[in-house]
Amino acid sequence: MNASNDTIKQQLHQMIDAIDDVQVLNALREEAATYILQQDVAEADDDKDPVDYLTPEQLVDLEESIAEVERGEVITHEEFLTNMNTWLTELRTQNDLKTR
Repeated sequence: MNASNDTIKQQLHQMIDAIDDVQVLNALREEAATYILQQDVAEADDDKDPVDYLTPEQLVDLEESIAEVERGEVITHEEFLTNMNTWLTELRTQNDLKTR
């Protein structure tokens, strides 16, 4: 690991420490877990299905997601982007208010 990686990790730790929103923290945790899982699967020499590497919680989430799709509980990519932009704007506003 080089100094650049150490610096980036330190910055990420500081950013995470500044987040109080449990939804944001959960989203970050899920992204990190997904990344680690993908690395584990990519490095595996066996023929296991990627689903075999999921945690019990991830399996429950996957099953719930599949059920939602089957019930038609989906949004378009455009709706997602609109929702994400709204969420990011609200998050930035909250963070601006906290730093004042």
